[in-house]
Amino acid sequence: MTEFKPCPFCGCRDGRIGIRRTGSDGYRVTCARCGCLGPHVSVNKWDGKKEIAQKKAKEKWNERLGNK
Repeated sequence: MTEFKPCPFCGCRDGRIGIRRTGSDGYRVTCARCGCLGPHVSVNKWDGKKEIAQKKAKEKWNERLGNK
């Protein structure tokens, strides 16, 4: 399993970065230290499979310019 890249705003690298459910229809990665939010990924887009949506949310968090 790929690790999360550090938060692009505060640099946090620990367990405060994680996947959080957003409402009833998706997931996003968040940093609990500074409140940074990654892109929302809808479960509906992945046929209701939360594991795929969570994986995609993590991939989107780790995709960023500058490779921080």
